[in-house]
Amino acid sequence: MTNPGQDAGLDEGMLDWIREVTGASSLRIERRSAGASRAGYAVDAVRNDGSTRELWLRMDTGFG
Repeated sequence: MTNPGQDAGLDEGMLDWIREVTGASSLRIERRSAGASRAGYAVDAVRNDGSTRELWLRMDTGFG
C-alpha cells in the first residue's frame, strides 16, 4: 500500500496516529492552504463499517 499522506507531506508516524485515534482502516488526505506558517489537511478517515469521519488537521510548519 502506498502512503496516502505522502503527496500531502505527512510522515508515516502522523498517519499511524490518525488511524489510531479515529479507528480508520484507510485515509484520504488532501493538503489545503491554512495560512501563514501553518499547513492544513482535509482528512477523510474511513472505518471498517464504511463510515467516514471528515477531519481538519492543522500543523505548524515552522518554529512557532
